[in-house]
Amino acid sequence: MDQSLFFVYKTNVGEDVFIQDEYHELLSFAEIRLMHSCFCRLRKWNFSDLSAPFWRWYWNRNPGAWVSLGGRRYDLNPDRIFLIPPNTACATSVSNPVSQLYMHFVLGLDRATWPGAIFVHHLKPGERRLIDRLVTALLRRSDNRALEISFLSHALVNTALAAVPAAQWEGRLPEARIDQALRSIKASAPDPVTNERLAEEAGINVNAFTKLFLKATGQTPRQYLIQLRIEKACRLLEQNTMAIDQIAETSGFCDRYHFSRIFKKRVGVSPAAFRRRSRD
Repeated sequence: MDQSLFFVYKTNVGEDVFIQDEYHELLSFAEIRLMHSCFCRLRKWNFSDLSAPFWRWYWNRNPGAWVSLGGRRYDLNPDRIFLIPPNTACATSVSNPVSQLYMHFVLGLDRATWPGAIFVHHLKPGERRLIDRLVTALLRRSDNRALEISFLSHALVNTALAAVPAAQWEGRLPEARIDQALRSIKASAPDPVTNERLAEEAGINVNAFTKLFLKATGQTPRQYLIQLRIEKACRLLEQNTMAIDQIAETSGFCDRYHFSRIFKKRVGVSPAAFRRRSRD
């Protein structure tokens, strides 16, 4: 057993010295990669399609904004947290300025995307205290608050994900061999890993591996690597500090033309348009 993949939950029963150990496997699917945490004042937020290749977490301090999906309107009121899965083509709007806390993140395997679903979580008192602390830390942003912001952001994202009904996750976890392949691809990204090496790690031939990977993830190893490259490019575009040519190279694309073509196909807008949208 690889102990790095497990944690131990121990409980004492009454006053007896009785320890119950329960082992729970931690798959890379459960890993959260936080991309962006921001508190801002929105005066406009009008998009017909706000889809993106990452999860979105929203909380608004005051009412006045909403998200629409499939003919249903979700009002972003202060007593609720909203989770929007990747590639969900929702529309957004505001009727008056709102203060919004939002986070962008990806999971270890975003096969669990549910494009076409929005998860609503009613805020608990403890979560509101975490939100207030995070907002304060973001408004007073400095290097010595970076860890605090990271810990608070992860705590809030984890709580919202834990509130998603367990049945929603059924059938979305990859088996151990594919989970290992995902780890290897992510460890090497943005550089590729050959299918031969991944198949060897999985202990099966290349044809069997590629079929198993496609069945488990809905994409080929190459397509999954491109997804990781696009995720990295999105993070860099949101930071707004690098030229798009440099982002293309850093993300693993051969040139800006190729990067822009793949990015628009995956995200629905050009890199420049995505950057402008991130500022709004």
